[in-house]
Amino acid sequence: MEGNNPALVSEEAAHSDVEDNSGSRHQTEVNDNTSIAASDNSCDSRGSDTNHRVDSNIPDTNSMENNDSNCKDNEDKKTKRNNSFTRKQKIILISAFIGQFFSNACASLPAPFLPKLNEQHNINSDLTGWILGLFSLVQLFVCTLSGRLLSKIGIHTAVVFGLFFCGGVTAVFGLLEYATLPDSEDDTIDVTYLILAIVLRIGQAIGSGVYITASMTMLSITFPENTIAVMGYSETIIGLGFMSGPAIGSGLFKLGGFMLTFGGLGGTMVVASAALWFILPFRIQATDGEEEEQGSMWKIFSNINIVLSLILATNSAVMWASLDPVLEPELRNKYGLSQEVSALIFLILTVAYTITATIIAKVLDKFRNVDTLYILMFGFLLCGVNFLFMGPTPLIPALQRPLWLLLVTIAMLGISLGFALVPSLNLSFGQSDENGKAYSTSTTAMISGLWSGAYAFGDFLGPTVSGVITENADFGWAMTSFAFLCFVCVLMTFIVKMCKLKKKPSKNSLNINTVIVNEALSDDDVEPLIP
Repeated sequence: MEGNNPALVSEEAAHSDVEDNSGSRHQTEVNDNTSIAASDNSCDSRGSDTNHRVDSNIPDTNSMENNDSNCKDNEDKKTKRNNSFTRKQKIILISAFIGQFFSNACASLPAPFLPKLNEQHNINSDLTGWILGLFSLVQLFVCTLSGRLLSKIGIHTAVVFGLFFCGGVTAVFGLLEYATLPDSEDDTIDVTYLILAIVLRIGQAIGSGVYITASMTMLSITFPENTIAVMGYSETIIGLGFMSGPAIGSGLFKLGGFMLTFGGLGGTMVVASAALWFILPFRIQATDGEEEEQGSMWKIFSNINIVLSLILATNSAVMWASLDPVLEPELRNKYGLSQEVSALIFLILTVAYTITATIIAKVLDKFRNVDTLYILMFGFLLCGVNFLFMGPTPLIPALQRPLWLLLVTIAMLGISLGFALVPSLNLSFGQSDENGKAYSTSTTAMISGLWSGAYAFGDFLGPTVSGVITENADFGWAMTSFAFLCFVCVLMTFIVKMCKLKKKPSKNSLNINTVIVNEALSDDDVEPLIP
């Protein structure tokens, strides 16, 4: 008799209509992408549960809105997994890469043109080398300091100021051409010119250091899901900037001389900084709507991965810059190559590194379960063996080095540095705190400053050490020394890996703990699931 009750039949029909409408509504929201099918099904099931909790056959609007919000969050996560960048992310990415290219191009710009002008002011090659190397030494302090102050200055302000200041000083650098020349009979150093050159070089380093630190922090915060890939691409742009600086300068020098070389590139950077002021968002931070946590040096240096990354970044820069003062004389004295050909050989190193860094960044971003410590050990091991053949090392007297082998070792050095440097970025910028939360803007800025400063220190230390060893011994012993330094890096990385393996509890210990817990609990201690 209950099945023939008209009221019950009407109520069940109405309830069925609500379920059908809800089911059809959610069916239209299902994405065809199989990667989020399970997520959409869970959204449908939650919607169905909402309809079963209706009062008087009217759907609960608030519950449906919450369900739609959950589905939207799942779609956002899917978008991040597919690396589909938002418009804001694309703007920040392009802006950062443009600034990094120009700021690093101005660092290498004076190398082909400043020595000849310095000779006219009675400044020898040793002082010229110190003027050029001063850039990296100043960056060591600027990057570290700006990393601590970046949260107070603001990322937007630091990016614009750094690029503007670096470009302005680079443009003023061209005015050195108009400095009064000393008398031809006077062999003393032109002190006024020397001071001006040093001050302008320091100014370039200050602007570049502030910009590099701010841009790396900005990229790390903006791309938390793709940090290693973006940082790898950033290293590619930096390499292209260093490589393109002398090439751009040569073209400008032919058109208008020394002044146009520096004024043209510096003026472009000033215009770019003005554009970034309006293009970049004014507020860039790691957390939205939360109280910003102050950075802590103790938190950074208590992370063994970050400490190891800073050490390896310094050593990578040492390996990269070690050839700057010694390779050209070796090519000229042993093989009779001209300066133009030697400059092309230097490009082999940069091109090999640029290609390798891009590939390694893509691989690490795609296969995130790969242990970067193994890649680092392989990279530094390959680098060390490469230096032994490049020398060749005097420890193996029978080892010969024809020109083709030297060219191969130079290319392999760029490849090995790609394996050594890019994963070290992941050790620093791919970290989180002890609670699993991403580091705050202040802490991320400090990490960026420390990493940039560590690399700048190695960039300064490399040419100094290689020059001293080559002058007191020879090219072979210098390369052998750097080979042993690479093997030390392999040993340090291996020790860190072993320490991590020891900290992980074994399966046997887990089973023993489980047995102890199970034996400690009697039947009376366990509450039944069904009373």
